[in-house]
Amino acid sequence: MTDAVPALEVVGVSKQFNGIPVLKDISFSLGAGRVLGLVGQNGAGKSTLMKILAGVYTHDSGTIKVRGHSVSHSDPISALKNGIATIHQELSLCPNLTVVENMFLGNLSDNLLGVVNLKSLIERAQNVFAEMNININPKAIVSSLSLSQQQMVEIAKAYLKKPSILILDEPTSSLNVEEKKALYKVIEHLKLNNTSMIFVSHFLDEVLDNCDEVLVLRDGAVVNVGPSDGFTIEGLVSDMIDDKLNHFYPDVANRKKAEGRPVLTLKDVVIKRAGSDVGPISFSLNRGEIIGLAGLEGAGHEEVARCLAGLKPPQSGKVVLDGEAIRHLDSPVVILRKGINYVPSDRKTEGLVLPMTSYENASLPILDNLARAVGFLTTRTINRVSQGFLSNMKLAGNPQLPVERLSGGNQQKVVLAKMSNEKIKPKVLLLHDPTRGIDVKARSDIYNLIVGLAEQGVSILMVTSDLEEVVSMCDRIIMFRRGKSIELKQKFTSKIELQHYIESGVMESVSN
Repeated sequence: MTDAVPALEVVGVSKQFNGIPVLKDISFSLGAGRVLGLVGQNGAGKSTLMKILAGVYTHDSGTIKVRGHSVSHSDPISALKNGIATIHQELSLCPNLTVVENMFLGNLSDNLLGVVNLKSLIERAQNVFAEMNININPKAIVSSLSLSQQQMVEIAKAYLKKPSILILDEPTSSLNVEEKKALYKVIEHLKLNNTSMIFVSHFLDEVLDNCDEVLVLRDGAVVNVGPSDGFTIEGLVSDMIDDKLNHFYPDVANRKKAEGRPVLTLKDVVIKRAGSDVGPISFSLNRGEIIGLAGLEGAGHEEVARCLAGLKPPQSGKVVLDGEAIRHLDSPVVILRKGINYVPSDRKTEGLVLPMTSYENASLPILDNLARAVGFLTTRTINRVSQGFLSNMKLAGNPQLPVERLSGGNQQKVVLAKMSNEKIKPKVLLLHDPTRGIDVKARSDIYNLIVGLAEQGVSILMVTSDLEEVVSMCDRIIMFRRGKSIELKQKFTSKIELQHYIESGVMESVSN
């Protein structure tokens, strides 16, 4: 193939579902060894386009050419044979198998006798990990790995196939800073080998930093495409939503403040974990206050979230809610009844029942009370009550359809409605990566919901690795590193300013 022939060429591709157009005359090309950033709101058509390229869906009209040859994938296997591999945002690993078994699943044996040479497979896996500069034991059971480590296994699994075109769907959504840097190095290595990539991400800054061109979708159509150095984040946002988010983040500093009495207090809390414990941790959260617990993955802030949710009880210390020590920190049910409501980082496995409707999901925490109140439950009763919960959520999509059909942003709104409605009256709302993997418009909606709850007197504990989110949303910031924490006394105006402060060595002295 010469440089003049695009690695991928899409011309006039369209797709309908039940007569409703979801892709409209999509056209673009991708050169060899180039990275194309694909951006757009949830529902813009990104997933449908990726699934067509990956062989999950067939297109209704238009042509797709790979290395100058027209293709029409009937399934993912045919797409892979044509050199297109896809890493989906939702992990497809088998949790009970080892890392190496997952990486070579379907191709464990390379001889006629069907004998598996495990030593050889482990060596090949180790070579890939070394090339990607990541440290994962090929013999480890996948379920024992962190979410970010599983994501890296997924990337390595696709990398093994040496595809001509690699589609990366939100590849950094669960990676920490160092793991992201390792991935970026892998991308550069693939580019040198003439591998072309489609990089799908809600993190617009990383799209501009790591992509050669950017394609913007809105309402199923291409609204802008061109070299990445011709775009800005503000311009991308404007293209994506057909409007400028003048107030992407709410005015947290000047919001209406509730009475500032302490609601939640941690006193010398220590949480047991492998390697090194987290703590001792001490801080108080006031009524209507938003505190950010921040740090890289593994810093310890995530353990605090799961501890306060009743999922990982502390080894020692005391947690006090409204002046009363909580005695059953090993029971999520007790924690919920006392008024600490947890929104988990993984909404699909811990926050939602995917086959249920939005209405059914939103009603789950109050089903007992609802049944006692009305005597028996009907779909009409559940829908009527949940409709009130969802009315302020700006939910896009039919709430009577299974929630798995909604975009990530709308699914997150259902989780928030379930855990913050007036029927369960939260005292503390514990948000673990509340905007992970959702688009800019949904993020803005959720930020405004959070501030609205704080103005009503709900205390917010936001556990996140997103420094911009921490700076823009929180009244106070508590940073974690290697299990230790420190409250940052000064105010920051940007994530860059906060990053420079962290890199100045202040956290190094805390963790030593």
